[in-house]
Amino acid sequence: MRKYKIAKISIVILVFALIVSSCGDNEYEENGFSSRNPYKGNYIGNLMSASSGITYNGNYIFFSAFRPGNYTRLYKSNINGRNIALLAEYQTANLFDSGTAGIHFPADSITGVNVINDWVYFIGAERMIYKVEILGGNNQRISDRSASKLFVYGENFYFIGRNEEQRNNNLYVMDLYGNNLELLHDGFISRFYFYDEHIYFSRYGSIYKMDFDGSNVLEIFNTLVPIHGLHINDGKIYFVMNFGLYKTDIDGSNKMRIGEVGRILGNAMNFYENYFFYVSLESGFLGSERTIFHQINLETGSVRRRRINHRPLFIYVINDRIFFHGIRGLYSMNFNGSNLRRFN
Repeated sequence: MRKYKIAKISIVILVFALIVSSCGDNEYEENGFSSRNPYKGNYIGNLMSASSGITYNGNYIFFSAFRPGNYTRLYKSNINGRNIALLAEYQTANLFDSGTAGIHFPADSITGVNVINDWVYFIGAERMIYKVEILGGNNQRISDRSASKLFVYGENFYFIGRNEEQRNNNLYVMDLYGNNLELLHDGFISRFYFYDEHIYFSRYGSIYKMDFDGSNVLEIFNTLVPIHGLHINDGKIYFVMNFGLYKTDIDGSNKMRIGEVGRILGNAMNFYENYFFYVSLESGFLGSERTIFHQINLETGSVRRRRINHRPLFIYVINDRIFFHGIRGLYSMNFNGSNLRRFN
């Protein structure tokens, strides 16, 4: 009888351990990414708002940087910015005017950084798609097609590609080996978002949704003016237009203005869960300009403002901190703009 009880208890413990182990292996964040997440290579808000040059896999941060000589490079480091290693490097003759105090940086900079398992995927030289091993070396070009806003989801790339004949931006999907390219939708797509088994995307002043195979395209609403930013959380769609932050229900009904949005500095904005972050330039004393970081709560509309002494080019959300590319490097700070420090 005693042996039977011991065996029964052991079986219960074993089953419980297997359940816990199974949950840990399959757990992933709906809007995030981690070393346990086999589905997404980055937080999609980073990719849509900032054409992300940074991502995180739970062990390392992978980030792009601009260097003298028109070089754009991909690095990895630990979460504190130490033990930095170079993974990829390209030189470009093309420069882009950031609009920030005359600062220029490579137009063909590394963007769309995603990490899945042992590989980092990104958009590199001549806007082509590449991959490099996390440990370094074995840098390969996957596709010759020009791309932007690259997002790895499952075993596929989703990206916006330029159609030079039609002169518009189309949404494509292809596998991680660069094969089986399919056109999902054509026509000046600016951003896309995955939510509840559908792909949502913005085009001019409209937001649409469709199935993952590109079928059943439905226009949800039309604002008649350009839309900037796109975010979906808890059954609500959020977007920016006409210097205002708006939300609607998932079907496009009940549109309402949450609050005012100032003059956004370049692409320095991002959504994350219940927050919208952006950086604005405001007039200061004797015609000077101040750089202000804003945090808006999407539920309450409350706003926090903090002056910062840098001019971010892009804003990213990594491991519950804000990262941004500044003139002199990569910086990080808390969600409210405090504890600002240089990362590299």
